[in-house]
Amino acid sequence: RLFEGTRSCAEYGWFLLWEAGFAGAAQGLAEAAANALEIARECGDVDLEIECWAVQGLVAVQLGKVDEGMALLDEAMAAVTGGETTSPLVVGDCFCFVLGACQQVADYARAEEWCRVGLKATDARANGFLRASCLASYGWILAIAGRWVESESRLREALGLYKSGHKRLQPEALVKLADLRRRQARLVEARQFLKGVSRSAAALRALVEIALDEQDYEQALELARELQSVVHGGLVTEQVGALQLLVRAAAGRGDIDEAQAAMNELETKAAGISTDCTVAASWVARGALLRARGDAAHAADAYGEAACLFARAGAPFEGVQAELAQAGALRDAGRAEDAELLMRQAGERLRRLRESNSGDWLSVREQEVIRLLARGLSNAAVAAQLGLSAHTVHRHVANVLQKLNVPTRAAAVAEAARLGIV
Repeated sequence: RLFEGTRSCAEYGWFLLWEAGFAGAAQGLAEAAANALEIARECGDVDLEIECWAVQGLVAVQLGKVDEGMALLDEAMAAVTGGETTSPLVVGDCFCFVLGACQQVADYARAEEWCRVGLKATDARANGFLRASCLASYGWILAIAGRWVESESRLREALGLYKSGHKRLQPEALVKLADLRRRQARLVEARQFLKGVSRSAAALRALVEIALDEQDYEQALELARELQSVVHGGLVTEQVGALQLLVRAAAGRGDIDEAQAAMNELETKAAGISTDCTVAASWVARGALLRARGDAAHAADAYGEAACLFARAGAPFEGVQAELAQAGALRDAGRAEDAELLMRQAGERLRRLRESNSGDWLSVREQEVIRLLARGLSNAAVAAQLGLSAHTVHRHVANVLQKLNVPTRAAAVAEAARLGIV
């Protein structure tokens, strides 16, 4: 109402973006950004113009126009990092949009690059929300890249920042921590992180992956169907991820018709997304369907394609999983020797990956200390129980508080209990 008769000002452009953003429809947001961009250029408002580039880029990615969208997001980020805007809103939105887009299409290299830039920027300019988002995204990238100890540290730091000022965003870090635990084969802890987290698309994806790792295809299919209903009619990128999991779950359970239908839809929706990991995940889905149909030879080829693409993308865990699936398909195809060789090689790669990341988040001694604190023992009593000095126990307790991002011993015990450590 206040804009009646005065719609050629920059404020009206911002209003269009916010109105469309709250409405939630991607196409409507794209149209609003185009209109707002015209206003920004007429008014010479650089902040609004950069915001429009970022919005248009994110929406294009979400609609499956990945190359076009990423080019716009990179342009917006170049303007931000080049100092063309100092608006905290624009800076924060641009970082959030580009990292969100990278996560949706699994563009790990681009995300890592912008995360480093974002963390450097937040060192110079205090912005707790922006830093937490960058840390959470960076932790996720490090987990994909097989750098799990560093991933843990980044995600824990993000969780601490969320707890101190942005509690509603805690689930973002918790879901990423759950996925890290899945990679580490610590599935009980993974489920603990997901307890109490709403059944968002991200949380459901993590639960489906856990069920698939456990070869519980009944549960995986039930969860995959729920995920499909959550993302149905929404972002193309989220639908692609959900369909990839649905194909694998249905094929594993032996529901060939459902798996084939999901595969047909996946091929249509993923046509415009060419990032290595997205394409590789589709090859994994295709391999699962072919194997369920009894076409083990072509399934092995599909898994092999996936393994190569994951390796090229720097995703070692996914690559090993694809190789193990390929070995199973080779065995089904009657190529026992090839299957055995690949199984040994993939198993050795997985062993080395886990050994290289064997630095526990809480050391064995720190876990012993927290368990004794949970029994109500004082530092002196813990020292006597473990044969340590009081000073050493005090240091262990301080480390535990820091790693758990909590202020008191009681809070540390409660957090450790929630995580299944005590």
